[in-house]
Amino acid sequence: KFREIYNFVFGFAKEKAWHNKAISRNTWSQLLEFARTVDPALTNYDAEGAWPYLIDEFVEYLNENGIIQNVQLNDLSQNDDEVLE
Repeated sequence: KFREIYNFVFGFAKEKAWHNKAISRNTWSQLLEFARTVDPALTNYDAEGAWPYLIDEFVEYLNENGIIQNVQLNDLSQNDDEVLE
């Protein structure tokens, strides 16, 4: 997963709004907590949780690029399909 993190951070850092900004110590600490508590498939990731914006953006990047498909999002779309049938 290091490659995905590296690619995301490198691309994110190149954006004009972020290329001169530092990442706070608190964000680094929460990144460590995220890595320890959220499983690699993101099945227990809570988008409504108190994660920093950068971590939410990383999860969105993983989903948009097909690196990981968030099970919670897949479950919601399957439930919508069942209601329509």
